[in-house]
Amino acid sequence: MKNHYKTLGLLHDAEEVVIKAAYKALAQKYHPDRHLSNKVENTAKMALLNESYAVIGNPALRKIYDDLRASLVAKKAPAEVKPAPVKSKETQELIARLDKNSLDEIQVIDLFEKAFDCRIRIHHGWINTYSLIRGGVTQPIDFETIKSDLVAHLSKD
Repeated sequence: MKNHYKTLGLLHDAEEVVIKAAYKALAQKYHPDRHLSNKVENTAKMALLNESYAVIGNPALRKIYDDLRASLVAKKAPAEVKPAPVKSKETQELIARLDKNSLDEIQVIDLFEKAFDCRIRIHHGWINTYSLIRGGVTQPIDFETIKSDLVAHLSKD
């Protein structure tokens, strides 16, 4: 199943106004009529953006999509849940703050860089984009992945 939130660079709890702003910013960035040199690639990217916005930009379709995603996650969950290992209170509080989005972007990136011994470059714009730099290799990474990888790392410790 496609992750429409990831396509638009959004968290699952994004408000409607944020969804609309993200779509508009990405549409301006990737519209094939604005960037003739990469027309084929940008046309494909716009098709994905349009599809994602059509689903999560419409409150009724978004609810159906979210319910479907939740049911798929529930089906993949193991029948017997093992208790989570005991973590330090500080780690538990940090994970809770990440889940509640109560850390700002710089704090999350700083924690990620320390946890994974790497650098994150922020490309500022209507919607910030990010590059992961590790071992001299640079690759794109989205904020949702940064957060989920950080939570997974903290959860296993």
